[in-house]
Amino acid sequence: MGRNRPLHHQLKYAVMQSYRHRGQRRQFKQQWQELDKAYERGDITFEEWLKEKSKIWFVASRGDFWRGNRHKEGYLDSLIKFANNFGRWIQNEFKVKRACDITPEMTQLFLECKAKEGVRATTLKKYVSMIKALNLACAKTYGLKWNFKFAKGIYVPQHALQQEARTIRIEPEDYKRVINSEYFQKSKSKAKIGIVLARHFALRVNEIAKLKYGDVVLDERAIPDSLKRFMVGKSIYNAYLIVKNSKHGLHRVIPAHTEKEYELLKSIKEHQIKNNILDDVEIVGLDKDSVNAFFRRCLKNCGLNYYVEKGVNIHGLRKLRASELFLEKLKEIYTNVYAGKNMPLKKKIYLSFKKAGAYVDKYLGHENKSKGKQHLKREGRWDLIKKYQLDVLKPEDIAMALVECGLDYETALETVKEVLTDLN
Repeated sequence: MGRNRPLHHQLKYAVMQSYRHRGQRRQFKQQWQELDKAYERGDITFEEWLKEKSKIWFVASRGDFWRGNRHKEGYLDSLIKFANNFGRWIQNEFKVKRACDITPEMTQLFLECKAKEGVRATTLKKYVSMIKALNLACAKTYGLKWNFKFAKGIYVPQHALQQEARTIRIEPEDYKRVINSEYFQKSKSKAKIGIVLARHFALRVNEIAKLKYGDVVLDERAIPDSLKRFMVGKSIYNAYLIVKNSKHGLHRVIPAHTEKEYELLKSIKEHQIKNNILDDVEIVGLDKDSVNAFFRRCLKNCGLNYYVEKGVNIHGLRKLRASELFLEKLKEIYTNVYAGKNMPLKKKIYLSFKKAGAYVDKYLGHENKSKGKQHLKREGRWDLIKKYQLDVLKPEDIAMALVECGLDYETALETVKEVLTDLN
């Protein structure tokens, strides 16, 4: 590392020495991907991942060296520039002189500070990836004996993720504040029932606008045979909400999981019977813009301008239900499927995330047996799970859910952060 070489020069030198402009690219790419997948699943530790990846040459012309994906032109220059800025910041803040003395805590503080400066979450995710790259470059150039691990367990700060409108959910207490407000209670708008349906069944606003009384079913036998294959799951209350021709032409039959959801569907059906309303009559009868406009007025009336300023609308309620359901399924799957298995804790949590996320994806209408496969290929399974579930929740929330499954809080939190880091 050089006795007199500044820290940022050490990092830049490591990057330059780690690249090779000619090599067996396909072989390298396969090795990279296998190691990354093994680390994500928890089959190997960070130290094992680092040791094996440091043996692989980095090919500058075709792929980045931690994922093996095709990188943008000029990526090497971007990494060198980042190494310069990162090294200078660490040296100025902590007076660190050697790259091997950088700790994960220092690196995490760097990300926290950048988030407070207003750096967007998408950029912070790139920083996390580049820090992993620097960690690997240092291990390859200077040797594993120096124990480089400043990328271990780092993650994008949650408050940065939650500043983006796409990851902001309406908090449960704020939803209660809205529906209990005098403005909401006295309003005669038909959008009221749409807001409640969105909160409890994670509906899109255009789905709310198209719902009909015939879509509320209080007996599984009343579900048309052609739609039974679109059932998300079974309802212990034998009550379902049918969503037809939604985004990408998908259908789904959503079960009532809670007593509140059952009572909501029951009240809609009773209102239909009492007033002799036909099945093909729309429940809300308003267009999606009118529903969103009413919800924004409710938020403003309750002093919840933060959501309005961030552009949050009915979709924030969809994310609220999705994140709640993810935690419920996570506890159920971890306890019933993985708790007793003989495998590393990280792998148990990773696989629990995957199964819980897949169920919620189906519940939201992102997954379907016969349609929408091209959509999933474009956006990616984990991207959807992060957007609606993982990025919306704090690592502490997920860790507390795992505590209910018998895990120690600190152990659960550390492992959850590791898994989230790998998924970023």
